[in-house]
Amino acid sequence: MLLASMSGPGPAVDTGDAAFEKRFVTHATDPAQARALLTPPLRALILAFPRKLTLNATWDSIYLTWGGGQETDVTVLDAACRIVSRR
Repeated sequence: MLLASMSGPGPAVDTGDAAFEKRFVTHATDPAQARALLTPPLRALILAFPRKLTLNATWDSIYLTWGGGQETDVTVLDAACRIVSRR
């Protein structure tokens, strides 16, 4: 699954969350799996993230990336940890 503010591989997935879909486009080869992973609490954490982000996830791993070199803002790092650990 690829979650991003831009298009990616696989068909677009309807998450049923208009606020989330206004900001992010989710692509997945298995839409049901993507919807199961993107629970309401996880979508809320992603929406609250203070930077533009890309999230790549499988059932085995999750990768969260955002622009700008080495992050030093503790609030941003904390938000990233919350997203990754919420899975």
